Amino acid sequence: MENNVPKMRLIREVYDELHKIDPNSAITMYALRQLVKTKKIPSVNVGRKVLVNYYDVVKYFETPTPITMPYEEFEGIRCII
Repeated sequence: MENNVPKMRLIREVYDELHKIDPNSAITMYALRQLVKTKKIPSVNVGRKVLVNYYDVVKYFETPTPITMPYEEFEGIRCII
């Protein structure tokens, strides 16, 4: 029987668990906070605390998102992204 209970943790705790598994990980606290802030990783606010599901964070980093650069030809001034 599979345990489907979410592993809700503070961002700091998720960071610590990721670095226990991979001590040389390049993932920073700032990066995790930005992913939560931009809603790329779902979170739950409980009072002043922000909780994230550890499995959602792992799934986010397991599935890479391809970087697509829009290529359009412009005449004159071009938009810088």
